[in-house]
Amino acid sequence: MSRLRELLNRLKWSEDALEHAVIWYIHRGGPDDLATVSGGDILDIGRSFLLIRREGGTVSIPHHRVVRVEVEGKAVYSGSDQ
Repeated sequence: MSRLRELLNRLKWSEDALEHAVIWYIHRGGPDDLATVSGGDILDIGRSFLLIRREGGTVSIPHHRVVRVEVEGKAVYSGSDQ
């Protein structure tokens, strides 16, 4: 299991803190090629993708595109940690 998946599952199931998380990911065409999603918008934490709720539907974000996870403003994951 990837470190990112382990972290997100821990935040969701053990710490009840996923809704307080902000996930930064590479989004080509976005400002600075980055976008964020609230942990509360994560519908599924898959083996290699996050399924997130977006306006108009759902989007799959590959784990390798996640660059940072913050909980209440504190960084708890960096893509360079992999």
